Amino acid sequence: MLVQSKALPSEKMIDVSDEISFAIQEMAGSFGFSEELEQITKAGIDLALKAIQSSPPLKKLLKNLNLESGNYLAIHSSRLPYLANHLTKMMGWDSESTAYKMAFAALIHDSTLDFNVHASYEHGSKKVEDLNCMLTASEIENFVQHTKKAAEIAAQFRGVPPDVDMIIAQHHETCGGTGFPYKLNHTRIAPLSCVFIIAHELLIYYESHSENFKIEDFIALKQDEYFAGYFKKILVELALFKIE
Repeated sequence: MLVQSKALPSEKMIDVSDEISFAIQEMAGSFGFSEELEQITKAGIDLALKAIQSSPPLKKLLKNLNLESGNYLAIHSSRLPYLANHLTKMMGWDSESTAYKMAFAALIHDSTLDFNVHASYEHGSKKVEDLNCMLTASEIENFVQHTKKAAEIAAQFRGVPPDVDMIIAQHHETCGGTGFPYKLNHTRIAPLSCVFIIAHELLIYYESHSENFKIEDFIALKQDEYFAGYFKKILVELALFKIE
């Protein structure tokens, strides 16, 4: 007789996702690609997709992200699929395939990045040049190259969906071409990468403004930066989107 396992509530799924994300950071950062990394990443993706299916509206989701506990870098990567999924739905690009790509990219995108380097950049300067006064040369190199290294790891997975390594490689590019590592502008950044970049920026903004977060403030801050292409379209839709 088969015994059916009891479904985990969505909040418990997110807690388990945090643990998986932490393991991914440890394994990818220390050893690069391995079969074990592939297995645990796919388990993390499946869990994220199950949680997404019961994900609450965006306002409630943001309120319940609980970003201050545990390993910051792992939690950042664990929470990103939910925001990215909301933005793809908002754009009318919602599909199982897209959700899978976003979850995959989110779990791997910072997997080769040193925690201190990440914290210095995301919560300090937004210009790589300004890291010279905060980090060593090797730490700066680690940061500048982490998008390429993570994309290379993703590309080694068997059956990796198209675009995943590209989304990872482009997640620090900008609308105006001032990002890295390729300095692409809005004409050369893929649509799903644009969604991922804005979801990534929105999560970072929320992390430092959770007490008085207003989506209107984020939009006002970014409207000059997201001035063209899909960046502008996503920001326009975000302004119209009803955050319940």
